[in-house]
Amino acid sequence: MTDKIRQIKYWQATADDDLEAIDLLFQGGKYVQSLFFAHLALEKILKAHWIKNNPQNVPPQTPT
Repeated sequence: MTDKIRQIKYWQATADDDLEAIDLLFQGGKYVQSLFFAHLALEKILKAHWIKNNPQNVPPQTPT
């Protein structure tokens, strides 16, 4: 697997995790918090899209 594909999969997977959190928060009535996580998920999806079209300039990841 190339580094480009690995990076795209990373951002997609973490965005999927955030989408699960959004659903739980929204169901629990935590609307502001669910909106914050929606912002995070959108940012990660945009980063995956950026990598797809700009492989020479990859956004950094926070070490886990």
